[in-house]
Amino acid sequence: MNILIPTDLSPIARQAVDFALHIHQADTNKLFFIHLSENDHAENNLSSYIQTLDIDPSVEVHSIVKKGEFTSSMLNEIADELSIDLIALATEGREGFLNTIIGSQTSKVINELYCPVMIVPDEYSKDPIKAIAYASDLEELDDELIQIIPFAKIFNATITILHIHPVYPERVDLKTFPAEDTVNTFRAKHSYPQLEIRFQKTDRQNQVIDGLQTYLNEHKPDLLIMFTRERGLLDKIIDGSKTAKMSLQVQIPLLSFPVKRPEE
Repeated sequence: MNILIPTDLSPIARQAVDFALHIHQADTNKLFFIHLSENDHAENNLSSYIQTLDIDPSVEVHSIVKKGEFTSSMLNEIADELSIDLIALATEGREGFLNTIIGSQTSKVINELYCPVMIVPDEYSKDPIKAIAYASDLEELDDELIQIIPFAKIFNATITILHIHPVYPERVDLKTFPAEDTVNTFRAKHSYPQLEIRFQKTDRQNQVIDGLQTYLNEHKPDLLIMFTRERGLLDKIIDGSKTAKMSLQVQIPLLSFPVKRPEE
């Protein structure tokens, strides 16, 4: 797995590195650090910074220095060129995921990226990934599980398909949805028995953030996964610090998968 880590050379990037190294323990990796700077000494500064991270010599590390701003087009171009499998972003602050190196455009940039993005909060505890919560509207389960399961297999983690309800409009009729049969079918089809489904009910319609928060508090998964097709929800989670009541208080990483890459 090739992992791209944007950094401004501050200590905040340590969380992203720690998570990348966590993956390295279970899956061979290359780490690519990218730093944006107009400074003539930027390459030396980045090299010195990487040395302070104390990365195991067995990890293949590369450094990239460019000018400008972190934009989706820049990151997509680099991801294509280097065959990047995952972009790891560190964040600071307990309220939402807003304070990443990308800044106030975080959710916009992530929604436009073609590869998965891992956002690692400063409360990340480095615990083994044993339980994954996959927030789903139940509409594209097969296509999305195809992308999630290979990642889960790295850690042999249990995947819980988590559906928050009631929502309006409801894309799937829960009264007729064959939950157990669906899970059994996917377990067999993807040869992955560690698959579960859970319905989290809220007091009123469209309280998805509240439902997620309740589930996270009660079940304490090690990773939250969602797809950018849920644009509004992703915006609320990442930019939640703008509106306190919409903020998802999390101490676990969030893995965002793109829905579909545009046709070439």
